[in-house]
Amino acid sequence: MSVLQELADLIVDNLEGDTASLKSCCLAARTFVQRSQIHLFQKVEFRPPAPDGSGNNPQKFYQSLILSPHLATLVQNLRIVTIVGHFGEDRAVDDDVQYYRPSWVTETGTLALLIPLLNLKHISIVQDCPGRWMQYTMDWSKIPRTLRLALTTVFASPSLESAEFQGFKISSPQELMLLFSKAASLKSLSISRVHLQSLDEATSWPESQRWEPKLTSLFLSDMWADSFGHLFLDSRIDLSRVSSLRVASRTSPGADGWKTKIIQPIVCPRVQHLAIHIPMPKDIPSIPTTSHLISLHLFVLGIEDALLSLFKSFPVDSRLEKLTLDGMTLPFRTDPGSRNSALESGLFRLSRLGMVEIKVLVRQNTTFSEWSDQARAALQCLEMRCLLQLTQLPDQLELDAGWH
Repeated sequence: MSVLQELADLIVDNLEGDTASLKSCCLAARTFVQRSQIHLFQKVEFRPPAPDGSGNNPQKFYQSLILSPHLATLVQNLRIVTIVGHFGEDRAVDDDVQYYRPSWVTETGTLALLIPLLNLKHISIVQDCPGRWMQYTMDWSKIPRTLRLALTTVFASPSLESAEFQGFKISSPQELMLLFSKAASLKSLSISRVHLQSLDEATSWPESQRWEPKLTSLFLSDMWADSFGHLFLDSRIDLSRVSSLRVASRTSPGADGWKTKIIQPIVCPRVQHLAIHIPMPKDIPSIPTTSHLISLHLFVLGIEDALLSLFKSFPVDSRLEKLTLDGMTLPFRTDPGSRNSALESGLFRLSRLGMVEIKVLVRQNTTFSEWSDQARAALQCLEMRCLLQLTQLPDQLELDAGWH
Protein backbone atom coordinates (compact mmCIF):
# COMPACT_ATOMS: atom_id res chain seq x y z
CA MET A 1 0.00 0.00 0.00
CA SER A 2 1.39 3.43 -0.97
CA VAL A 3 1.96 6.20 1.56
CA LEU A 4 -0.64 8.28 -0.28
CA GLN A 5 -3.25 5.55 0.16
CA GLU A 6 -2.41 5.16 3.84
CA LEU A 7 -2.90 8.89 4.35
CA ALA A 8 -6.19 8.80 2.43
CA ASP A 9 -7.40 5.93 4.61
CA LEU A 10 -6.50 7.84 7.78
CA ILE A 11 -8.44 10.87 6.54
CA VAL A 12 -11.51 8.74 5.82
CA ASP A 13 -11.23 6.89 9.14
CA ASN A 14 -11.45 10.28 10.88
CA LEU A 15 -14.86 10.77 9.25
CA GLU A 16 -16.40 7.61 10.70
CA GLY A 17 -20.05 8.27 11.52
CA ASP A 18 -20.27 11.36 9.30
CA THR A 19 -22.41 9.91 6.51
CA ALA A 20 -22.62 13.09 4.44
CA SER A 21 -18.83 13.56 4.38
CA LEU A 22 -18.19 9.90 3.59
CA LYS A 23 -20.57 10.10 0.63
CA SER A 24 -18.73 13.20 -0.57
CA CYS A 25 -15.43 11.33 -0.32
CA CYS A 26 -16.79 8.62 -2.62
CA LEU A 27 -17.37 11.30 -5.25
CA ALA A 28 -14.14 13.22 -4.63
CA ALA A 29 -11.52 10.70 -5.78
CA ARG A 30 -11.00 6.98 -6.34
CA THR A 31 -8.42 6.99 -3.56
CA PHE A 32 -11.20 7.54 -1.01
CA VAL A 33 -13.84 5.21 -2.42
CA GLN A 34 -12.94 1.82 -0.95
CA ARG A 35 -12.34 3.07 2.59
CA SER A 36 -15.44 5.28 2.51
CA GLN A 37 -17.60 2.36 1.40
CA ILE A 38 -16.32 0.26 4.30
CA HIS A 39 -17.58 2.87 6.78
CA LEU A 40 -20.82 3.58 4.90
CA PHE A 41 -21.92 -0.04 4.56
CA GLN A 42 -20.48 -1.62 7.69
CA LYS A 43 -23.75 -0.98 9.52
CA VAL A 44 -27.11 -0.88 7.73
CA GLU A 45 -30.40 0.02 9.36
CA PHE A 46 -33.94 -0.34 8.01
CA ARG A 47 -36.81 1.47 9.71
CA PRO A 48 -40.52 1.82 8.93
CA PRO A 49 -40.99 4.28 6.07
CA ALA A 50 -41.89 7.77 7.25
CA PRO A 51 -45.01 9.52 5.92
CA ASP A 52 -42.91 11.47 3.41
CA GLY A 53 -41.31 8.25 2.14
CA SER A 54 -37.88 9.09 3.57
CA GLY A 55 -35.63 6.47 5.10
CA ASN A 56 -33.40 3.64 4.01
CA ASN A 57 -35.45 1.58 1.57
CA PRO A 58 -34.64 -2.19 1.53
CA GLN A 59 -35.61 -2.44 -2.13
CA LYS A 60 -33.26 0.37 -3.18
CA PHE A 61 -30.48 -1.15 -1.10
CA TYR A 62 -31.08 -4.55 -2.69
CA GLN A 63 -30.78 -3.00 -6.14
CA SER A 64 -27.47 -1.44 -5.08
CA LEU A 65 -26.17 -4.88 -4.07
CA ILE A 66 -27.21 -6.34 -7.43
CA LEU A 67 -25.34 -3.59 -9.29
CA SER A 68 -22.33 -3.69 -6.94
CA PRO A 69 -22.11 -7.19 -5.36
CA HIS A 70 -18.93 -6.37 -3.45
CA LEU A 71 -20.93 -4.05 -1.16
CA ALA A 72 -22.66 -7.07 0.40
CA THR A 73 -19.32 -8.27 1.81
CA LEU A 74 -18.91 -4.95 3.65
CA VAL A 75 -22.15 -5.23 5.65
CA GLN A 76 -21.37 -6.68 9.07
CA ASN A 77 -24.18 -5.21 11.17
CA LEU A 78 -27.87 -5.27 10.17
CA ARG A 79 -30.47 -3.50 12.31
CA ILE A 80 -34.18 -3.88 11.51
CA VAL A 81 -36.49 -1.58 13.47
CA THR A 82 -40.00 -3.02 13.30
CA ILE A 83 -41.83 -0.06 14.87
CA VAL A 84 -40.94 3.54 15.64
CA GLY A 85 -42.68 5.43 18.44
CA HIS A 86 -43.59 9.04 17.73
CA PHE A 87 -43.77 11.54 20.58
CA GLY A 88 -44.93 15.09 20.89
CA GLU A 89 -43.22 17.67 23.07
CA ASP A 90 -44.82 16.15 26.16
CA ARG A 91 -43.57 12.68 25.14
CA ALA A 92 -47.18 11.54 24.63
CA VAL A 93 -47.87 9.00 21.89
CA ASP A 94 -49.44 10.47 18.78
CA ASP A 95 -52.90 9.20 17.89
CA ASP A 96 -51.98 8.28 14.32
CA VAL A 97 -49.30 5.58 14.34
CA GLN A 98 -50.44 3.71 11.23
CA TYR A 99 -47.22 4.24 9.33
CA TYR A 100 -45.10 3.17 12.29
CA ARG A 101 -46.57 -0.29 12.63
CA PRO A 102 -44.41 -3.37 11.98
CA SER A 103 -46.55 -4.51 9.04
CA TRP A 104 -43.95 -3.02 6.68
CA VAL A 105 -41.65 -5.96 7.48
CA THR A 106 -44.19 -8.54 6.31
CA GLU A 107 -45.46 -6.55 3.34
CA THR A 108 -42.14 -6.35 1.54
CA GLY A 109 -40.43 -9.42 0.15
CA THR A 110 -37.13 -7.64 -0.36
CA LEU A 111 -35.67 -8.44 3.06
CA ALA A 112 -35.93 -12.18 2.34
CA LEU A 113 -33.85 -11.66 -0.83
CA LEU A 114 -31.39 -9.24 0.71
CA ILE A 115 -30.44 -10.95 3.97
CA PRO A 116 -28.96 -14.14 2.42
CA LEU A 117 -26.51 -11.96 0.44
CA LEU A 118 -24.92 -10.66 3.63
CA ASN A 119 -22.27 -12.30 5.79
CA LEU A 120 -23.39 -10.75 9.05
CA LYS A 121 -21.58 -10.60 12.37
CA HIS A 122 -24.33 -8.65 14.15
CA ILE A 123 -28.10 -8.60 13.71
CA SER A 124 -30.74 -6.65 15.63
CA ILE A 125 -34.51 -6.90 15.21
CA VAL A 126 -35.88 -4.36 17.64
CA GLN A 127 -38.59 -1.83 18.47
CA ASP A 128 -38.01 1.90 18.86
CA CYS A 129 -40.98 2.57 21.13
CA PRO A 130 -42.03 2.20 24.79
CA GLY A 131 -42.36 -1.35 26.10
CA ARG A 132 -46.00 -0.78 26.92
CA TRP A 133 -46.88 -0.73 23.19
CA MET A 134 -47.62 -4.45 23.42
CA GLN A 135 -50.38 -4.22 20.81
CA TYR A 136 -47.72 -3.69 18.13
CA THR A 137 -45.73 -6.81 18.94
CA MET A 138 -44.92 -8.72 15.76
CA ASP A 139 -46.22 -12.28 15.40
CA TRP A 140 -43.27 -14.46 14.37
CA SER A 141 -45.58 -17.05 12.79
CA LYS A 142 -47.08 -14.41 10.46
CA ILE A 143 -43.77 -13.38 9.01
CA PRO A 144 -43.48 -14.76 5.45
CA ARG A 145 -41.81 -18.16 5.44
CA THR A 146 -38.95 -17.02 3.19
CA LEU A 147 -38.06 -14.19 5.58
CA ARG A 148 -38.29 -16.43 8.64
CA LEU A 149 -35.96 -18.91 6.93
CA ALA A 150 -33.51 -16.13 6.08
CA LEU A 151 -33.50 -14.87 9.67
CA THR A 152 -33.18 -18.30 11.30
CA THR A 153 -30.29 -19.04 8.93
CA VAL A 154 -28.54 -15.89 10.14
CA PHE A 155 -29.14 -16.83 13.79
CA ALA A 156 -27.50 -20.21 13.13
CA SER A 157 -24.62 -18.76 11.11
CA PRO A 158 -21.12 -19.66 12.38
CA SER A 159 -19.99 -16.10 11.69
CA LEU A 160 -22.70 -14.42 13.80
CA GLU A 161 -21.26 -12.82 16.93
CA SER A 162 -24.19 -10.87 18.37
CA ALA A 163 -27.99 -10.94 18.14
CA GLU A 164 -30.70 -8.67 19.52
CA PHE A 165 -34.27 -10.00 19.46
CA GLN A 166 -37.04 -7.73 20.71
CA GLY A 167 -40.80 -7.30 20.37
CA PHE A 168 -42.05 -10.65 19.08
CA LYS A 169 -44.92 -12.99 19.76
CA ILE A 170 -43.63 -16.59 19.72
CA SER A 171 -45.76 -19.72 19.70
CA SER A 172 -43.88 -21.54 22.50
CA PRO A 173 -40.74 -21.56 24.67
CA GLN A 174 -39.35 -24.30 22.44
CA GLU A 175 -39.62 -22.15 19.30
CA LEU A 176 -37.86 -19.27 21.05
CA MET A 177 -34.95 -21.43 22.17
CA LEU A 178 -34.66 -23.23 18.83
CA LEU A 179 -33.93 -19.91 17.14
CA PHE A 180 -30.52 -19.80 18.80
CA SER A 181 -29.82 -23.48 19.46
CA LYS A 182 -27.23 -23.70 16.65
CA ALA A 183 -25.60 -20.31 17.16
CA ALA A 184 -22.33 -21.76 18.40
CA SER A 185 -20.23 -18.64 17.74
CA LEU A 186 -22.55 -16.18 19.45
CA LYS A 187 -20.74 -13.81 21.82
CA SER A 188 -23.55 -11.41 22.68
CA LEU A 189 -27.29 -12.13 23.00
CA SER A 190 -30.14 -9.79 23.96
CA ILE A 191 -33.78 -10.92 24.26
CA SER A 192 -36.62 -8.74 25.49
CA ARG A 193 -40.36 -8.02 25.06
CA VAL A 194 -41.13 -11.61 24.04
CA HIS A 195 -44.71 -12.86 24.33
CA LEU A 196 -45.36 -16.60 24.44
CA GLN A 197 -48.65 -17.91 23.06
CA SER A 198 -48.15 -21.24 24.81
CA LEU A 199 -46.33 -21.76 28.09
CA ASP A 200 -45.80 -25.50 27.62
CA GLU A 201 -42.18 -26.04 28.67
CA ALA A 202 -42.05 -29.81 28.42
CA THR A 203 -39.64 -29.59 25.49
CA SER A 204 -38.34 -26.02 25.77
CA TRP A 205 -34.84 -27.19 24.87
CA PRO A 206 -34.00 -29.96 22.36
CA GLU A 207 -33.44 -33.27 24.11
CA SER A 208 -29.87 -34.62 24.23
CA GLN A 209 -28.49 -31.37 22.83
CA ARG A 210 -26.09 -29.03 24.57
CA TRP A 211 -25.68 -25.39 23.63
CA GLU A 212 -22.16 -24.14 24.22
CA PRO A 213 -21.99 -20.69 22.64
CA LYS A 214 -19.13 -18.28 23.22
CA LEU A 215 -21.45 -15.88 25.04
CA THR A 216 -19.64 -13.18 26.98
CA SER A 217 -22.59 -10.76 27.09
CA LEU A 218 -26.21 -11.66 27.91
CA PHE A 219 -29.29 -9.46 28.39
CA LEU A 220 -32.65 -10.99 29.34
CA SER A 221 -35.72 -8.91 30.13
CA ASP A 222 -39.33 -9.97 30.61
CA MET A 223 -40.52 -6.46 31.48
CA TRP A 224 -43.78 -5.85 29.56
CA ALA A 225 -43.54 -9.46 28.37
CA ASP A 226 -43.99 -13.09 29.39
CA SER A 227 -41.43 -14.69 31.67
CA PHE A 228 -38.83 -16.67 29.76
CA GLY A 229 -35.53 -16.10 31.58
CA HIS A 230 -35.86 -19.39 33.46
CA LEU A 231 -35.42 -21.20 30.12
CA PHE A 232 -31.73 -20.26 30.19
CA LEU A 233 -31.28 -22.14 33.47
CA ASP A 234 -31.42 -25.46 31.60
CA SER A 235 -28.38 -27.55 32.50
CA ARG A 236 -27.72 -28.18 28.80
CA ILE A 237 -27.02 -24.47 28.22
CA ASP A 238 -23.48 -23.35 29.01
CA LEU A 239 -23.27 -19.76 30.32
CA SER A 240 -19.87 -20.17 31.95
CA ARG A 241 -18.17 -17.63 29.65
CA VAL A 242 -20.61 -14.76 30.37
CA SER A 243 -18.73 -11.78 31.81
CA SER A 244 -21.39 -9.10 31.24
CA LEU A 245 -24.90 -9.94 32.48
CA ARG A 246 -28.02 -7.72 32.50
CA VAL A 247 -31.35 -9.08 33.74
CA ALA A 248 -34.73 -7.44 34.29
CA SER A 249 -38.01 -8.90 35.45
CA ARG A 250 -41.33 -7.65 36.80
CA THR A 251 -41.25 -10.27 39.54
CA SER A 252 -39.40 -10.02 42.82
CA PRO A 253 -36.17 -12.09 42.76
CA GLY A 254 -37.14 -14.41 45.64
CA ALA A 255 -35.26 -17.55 46.52
CA ASP A 256 -36.75 -19.47 43.61
CA GLY A 257 -36.92 -16.73 40.97
CA TRP A 258 -34.95 -17.14 37.75
CA LYS A 259 -33.46 -13.66 38.21
CA THR A 260 -31.86 -14.71 41.48
CA LYS A 261 -30.60 -18.03 40.14
CA ILE A 262 -29.07 -16.79 36.89
CA ILE A 263 -26.87 -14.19 38.59
CA GLN A 264 -25.35 -16.77 40.94
CA PRO A 265 -21.74 -17.89 40.33
CA ILE A 266 -22.86 -21.50 39.90
CA VAL A 267 -24.64 -20.47 36.64
CA CYS A 268 -22.49 -17.56 35.45
CA PRO A 269 -19.19 -17.90 37.33
CA ARG A 270 -17.22 -15.27 35.37
CA VAL A 271 -19.53 -12.25 35.58
CA GLN A 272 -17.55 -9.03 36.01
CA HIS A 273 -20.23 -6.56 34.92
CA LEU A 274 -23.69 -7.10 36.41
CA ALA A 275 -26.86 -5.06 35.87
CA ILE A 276 -30.08 -6.10 37.54
CA HIS A 277 -33.57 -4.62 37.80
CA ILE A 278 -34.31 -5.04 41.49
CA PRO A 279 -36.88 -2.43 42.63
CA MET A 280 -37.13 -3.49 46.29
CA PRO A 281 -34.02 -2.89 48.46
CA LYS A 282 -34.99 -5.90 50.61
CA ASP A 283 -34.02 -8.13 47.67
CA ILE A 284 -30.47 -6.76 47.42
CA PRO A 285 -28.93 -9.46 49.66
CA SER A 286 -29.66 -11.93 46.84
CA ILE A 287 -27.03 -10.19 44.69
CA PRO A 288 -23.69 -12.03 44.68
CA THR A 289 -21.11 -9.36 45.55
CA THR A 290 -18.17 -11.53 44.51
CA SER A 291 -14.60 -10.30 44.61
CA HIS A 292 -14.21 -10.32 40.81
CA LEU A 293 -17.19 -7.99 40.15
CA ILE A 294 -15.90 -4.82 38.42
CA SER A 295 -19.14 -2.90 37.82
CA LEU A 296 -22.62 -3.15 39.30
CA HIS A 297 -25.71 -1.37 37.92
CA LEU A 298 -29.05 -1.52 39.73
CA PHE A 299 -32.55 -0.25 39.09
CA VAL A 300 -33.84 0.25 42.62
CA LEU A 301 -36.53 2.43 44.20
CA GLY A 302 -34.82 2.95 47.57
CA ILE A 303 -31.41 4.38 46.71
CA GLU A 304 -30.33 5.05 50.30
CA ASP A 305 -31.26 1.56 51.51
CA ALA A 306 -29.57 0.04 48.46
CA LEU A 307 -26.30 1.87 49.09
CA LEU A 308 -26.18 0.89 52.76
CA SER A 309 -26.99 -2.75 52.00
CA LEU A 310 -24.41 -3.00 49.21
CA PHE A 311 -21.60 -1.33 51.11
CA LYS A 312 -22.01 -3.89 53.89
CA SER A 313 -21.97 -6.88 51.55
CA PHE A 314 -18.77 -6.51 49.50
CA PRO A 315 -15.71 -8.53 50.55
CA VAL A 316 -12.42 -6.97 51.62
CA ASP A 317 -10.72 -7.95 48.34
CA SER A 318 -13.45 -6.42 46.15
CA ARG A 319 -12.42 -5.25 42.65
CA LEU A 320 -15.52 -3.09 42.17
CA GLU A 321 -14.68 0.07 40.22
CA LYS A 322 -18.11 1.52 39.43
CA LEU A 323 -21.52 1.39 41.10
CA THR A 324 -24.56 2.79 39.25
CA LEU A 325 -28.03 3.19 40.73
CA ASP A 326 -31.16 4.15 38.75
CA GLY A 327 -34.13 5.33 40.79
CA MET A 328 -36.34 8.14 42.10
CA THR A 329 -35.57 11.25 44.17
CA LEU A 330 -36.66 9.82 47.52
CA PRO A 331 -35.60 11.66 50.72
CA PHE A 332 -32.71 10.40 52.86
CA ARG A 333 -34.02 9.20 56.23
CA THR A 334 -31.21 7.30 57.97
CA ASP A 335 -29.33 9.00 60.81
CA PRO A 336 -26.37 10.87 59.18
CA GLY A 337 -23.85 9.50 61.65
CA SER A 338 -24.77 5.84 61.21
CA ARG A 339 -25.13 6.30 57.45
CA ASN A 340 -21.65 7.75 56.95
CA SER A 341 -20.18 5.23 59.37
CA ALA A 342 -21.60 2.38 57.28
CA LEU A 343 -20.36 3.94 54.04
CA GLU A 344 -16.88 4.59 55.49
CA SER A 345 -16.66 0.97 56.59
CA GLY A 346 -17.70 -0.15 53.11
CA LEU A 347 -15.14 2.08 51.40
CA PHE A 348 -12.40 0.32 53.36
CA ARG A 349 -13.39 -2.87 51.50
CA LEU A 350 -13.95 -1.06 48.19
CA SER A 351 -10.43 0.25 47.68
CA ARG A 352 -10.74 0.25 43.88
CA LEU A 353 -14.06 2.08 43.71
CA GLY A 354 -13.76 5.06 41.36
CA MET A 355 -17.36 6.21 40.93
CA VAL A 356 -20.81 5.96 42.44
CA GLU A 357 -23.26 7.26 39.84
CA ILE A 358 -26.86 7.90 40.86
CA LYS A 359 -29.33 8.56 38.02
CA VAL A 360 -32.71 9.77 39.19
CA LEU A 361 -36.13 10.73 37.93
CA VAL A 362 -37.29 13.83 39.79
CA ARG A 363 -40.59 13.52 41.65
CA GLN A 364 -43.14 16.32 41.44
CA ASN A 365 -42.66 17.51 45.02
CA THR A 366 -39.00 18.50 44.56
CA THR A 367 -36.41 19.74 42.07
CA PHE A 368 -33.20 18.05 41.00
CA SER A 369 -31.17 20.92 42.45
CA GLU A 370 -32.83 20.53 45.85
CA TRP A 371 -32.45 16.77 45.86
CA SER A 372 -28.82 16.84 44.68
CA ASP A 373 -27.94 19.22 47.53
CA GLN A 374 -29.54 16.78 49.97
CA ALA A 375 -27.77 13.83 48.37
CA ARG A 376 -24.32 15.45 48.51
CA ALA A 377 -24.85 16.31 52.17
CA ALA A 378 -26.22 12.85 53.01
CA LEU A 379 -23.42 11.06 51.14
CA GLN A 380 -20.66 13.35 52.31
CA CYS A 381 -18.00 10.67 52.54
CA LEU A 382 -18.50 9.86 48.85
CA GLU A 383 -18.63 13.52 47.86
CA MET A 384 -15.39 14.36 49.72
CA ARG A 385 -13.57 11.60 47.84
CA CYS A 386 -14.94 12.84 44.48
CA LEU A 387 -16.67 9.49 43.99
CA LEU A 388 -20.24 10.79 43.69
CA GLN A 389 -21.84 11.64 40.36
CA LEU A 390 -25.51 12.68 40.21
CA THR A 391 -27.47 12.65 36.94
CA GLN A 392 -31.04 13.79 36.26
CA LEU A 393 -33.18 11.65 33.96
CA PRO A 394 -35.68 13.68 31.89
CA ASP A 395 -38.64 11.29 32.06
CA GLN A 396 -39.91 7.78 32.80
CA LEU A 397 -38.83 6.56 29.37
CA GLU A 398 -35.21 7.38 30.14
CA LEU A 399 -35.52 5.70 33.55
CA ASP A 400 -36.81 2.54 31.85
CA ALA A 401 -34.27 2.68 29.02
CA GLY A 402 -31.98 -0.30 28.92
CA TRP A 403 -34.25 -2.45 31.09
CA HIS A 404 -37.04 -3.21 28.57
